Amino acid sequence: MNGDSVSSAHGSVKSLNWPAMTTGFQVKDKKLLDKLTVGKTVDFKFTKADAGYEEVFQQYGPKARRSVGAGVS
Repeated sequence: MNGDSVSSAHGSVKSLNWPAMTTGFQVKDKKLLDKLTVGKTVDFKFTKADAGYEEVFQQYGPKARRSVGAGVS
């Protein structure tokens, strides 16, 4: 991870018509990055934003289901 965005590998999101993919998202609250490391699993939700959708992290650790990737800018 690096900068103010994070990439996340996730399964399909049927409600958004998205296939499974790795997607980069901007992180508004930089404090969230303090607890993230590459490969750590997280849960998140999508919220509607002006430029599309934002990913909001909800949970870190063993019960989470998605991986944080290294391709961050």
